[in-house]
Amino acid sequence: MTRLIPGAQQQKWSPVMVSLIISVSALILTLSLTFINSQHHLHHAVTEHSKAYKFHSDQESDWQNVYSIALRCKGREEFIQTLKLEGYLVSTSTSNPVPIEDLEFDEAFAQDVADPNRKDLTVILPSPPPPSPVKVTELRGNLSGSGVIGGGGGDRAQKDDYGEIANVYEQGPRDVIPEEDRSMSGKKEKGERSGGSPTTQGLGGRGKDGAVFKVPPGADGGPPQMSAALARHYAVNNTVIVTWANYALWDFVKSWTVHVKKLGITNIMVGAMDLEIGRALVASGINSFAMYESSSNHSGVGSNHLQWGGESFHKMGRQKISLAKLFLGCNLNLLLVDVDVVILRNVMQYFGRYPEADILVSSDHLRSTLQPGDEGLEKPAEAGSPMNIGIMYFRYSQRTVHFVDSWLDTINAKPDYWDQNAFNDMARAAWDPVGKVHPENPRVFKGYNDSLHIGVLPVAMFSGGHTYYVQRLYEVQNVQPYAVHCTFQYGANAGKRNRMREAMIFEDDEEYYTSDSYVLVDLKRVPNMGVKDFAALNYTQKKQYNVKGLHMQMESYLPGIGVSLLFNRSLIMPKLACYCDRFWTPLDNCRVPGADQERLPFMCPMDYVLDPIFMTDEASKMVVRWREHSFLENPRCPETVKGSKLTIYTSSKYKSVSERYIVQEGGTTLLLPSDLNSTQLSAALLPYSHYKVWHFHDVAATFKGFDDPVQQLEYQRRIDHLVPITQPDDA
Repeated sequence: MTRLIPGAQQQKWSPVMVSLIISVSALILTLSLTFINSQHHLHHAVTEHSKAYKFHSDQESDWQNVYSIALRCKGREEFIQTLKLEGYLVSTSTSNPVPIEDLEFDEAFAQDVADPNRKDLTVILPSPPPPSPVKVTELRGNLSGSGVIGGGGGDRAQKDDYGEIANVYEQGPRDVIPEEDRSMSGKKEKGERSGGSPTTQGLGGRGKDGAVFKVPPGADGGPPQMSAALARHYAVNNTVIVTWANYALWDFVKSWTVHVKKLGITNIMVGAMDLEIGRALVASGINSFAMYESSSNHSGVGSNHLQWGGESFHKMGRQKISLAKLFLGCNLNLLLVDVDVVILRNVMQYFGRYPEADILVSSDHLRSTLQPGDEGLEKPAEAGSPMNIGIMYFRYSQRTVHFVDSWLDTINAKPDYWDQNAFNDMARAAWDPVGKVHPENPRVFKGYNDSLHIGVLPVAMFSGGHTYYVQRLYEVQNVQPYAVHCTFQYGANAGKRNRMREAMIFEDDEEYYTSDSYVLVDLKRVPNMGVKDFAALNYTQKKQYNVKGLHMQMESYLPGIGVSLLFNRSLIMPKLACYCDRFWTPLDNCRVPGADQERLPFMCPMDYVLDPIFMTDEASKMVVRWREHSFLENPRCPETVKGSKLTIYTSSKYKSVSERYIVQEGGTTLLLPSDLNSTQLSAALLPYSHYKVWHFHDVAATFKGFDDPVQQLEYQRRIDHLVPITQPDDA
């Protein structure tokens, strides 16, 4: 019975409509049968093919994953790389697995990977190594936290998330870093693992009993090749923190690692650019992966210092962006930092404040756009300087993946295109920092043609070399810094090391403090013009006074270099005052253009006055060794060095060498006549060689020069080479 609706016409079915309905029904039935058949084939492939191998995966999800990889890959190379990233091996034989590189990619594979008649391709998971003998040591102290890899303990091996049988290595007693010391905020930051001492994280992590699980190294003694499984193994809250280096920067890596471990951060990974640093990373138990192919021993950029702007420099930039693509391809959030970045606080807590941002990045801006005490992101309309990609946080999304893919394609197409310039050009494409911002946060702007949300990290808290070491902008802004990147400095890597050491944020080995003896000098004359009086001078007068002040200070420390060379000691540099800044371009009334908040005068880094490269280059056969001005103030400097001090006074009133004991001077004090040559000074001081520190109150009055004319010539060559070139009076 058909019910008619009042006011409506009864529907009549046309032949065309009936035919269309029949066609759609047939299509749905065909697709359903195809899906059922493919699932049958997939199951058959798993159950039949896996029988031929001892260590095959029998999980249908593995085959489904390989099937999906094949569908989305465009060719052999991408397919192989993706399989390797996912941790798979490939075999074309039922008895002898071959390297994955030897696989012949078949375009038809994406269509019939589940065909049970195919016998030429089998994808397998890496077989786990046999378990090693287990040794578990009971640890003193309260180590009741949960393990990084998983629970367990006792006398059995634990299987970790990486799919390997974890080796449990015997560990000695260790202390737990107090919770309040894990960050400068005095509380546990978001993203930390719980339990265990962060100072003992190795290539793996720690179980409930405190023992360390270790990811096996590669066959060459270096770290394993990168894989998604390895990255996820180290990730915390789906996030990894990654840096990379070659062997020339091994000491940077060690210092970087000490800092993050002190903060309780464990989700770090260090990319080894050559086998030499790879082996050092493995030997030191640092989470790492190889950036070079297993058939090579380097990534193509070498093991030496990379000259800015050179071919290897640009190649390293492309490898850096490849890292971003690699880890985002693992569906992970990524903090990518240069190895000359010092992490001072747990940065993940800060990044967690801005879930609306796809990318957070540091900046070369030289002034803050914020009010003192404001810890938010910089105002994008006012922070127009280049964004610096030394600190980049990528929040995983398809938007971020697409941007990084395009970024890498862009710099690959133009080998001389600096990766940072490319980032800025692309990120600010069609941007409007006032009108195009995130609806919930106007400090997050829409970038990359409105497809991405980007935030600029505050320059007083994520500082560059100028805002941190020169301006100390965090003091002006009344905030605590999270990280500092060694930019805007002279002297290449030696200059970076020295700046970090001056600020006491470089973690040196004990031998750095104990392996040498030292010359410490006081400055007899220093510039002392008041701030207001200096500000009242015109630019020419300011520059003249700055040069005069530098020469006042040179009068004291340059003779100290001569004494250190004579006795084969290192000079402890004095603190130096600068009344004008130093830069590659003309200054703006003694300041770097844009550094409006810079306070004049300031305590200047050594590389502003003495370029570290000029201490050791071939300008003279005499090579100068030195230590930073804060050397004896550093808590890492042992008392055996600080307490072993000889104090030396010089005066024309003293006619002979005499010894005193002055409590206020710390003990033994030597009184010397003035204007001694190298022979006379050697006779006076050699009996006191056992003192680690010789403290001269007036070294300029003490040392007259070398008796040997050849030595005096080499000394003078070094001094002439070290004297800084002052800027011309262009006012």
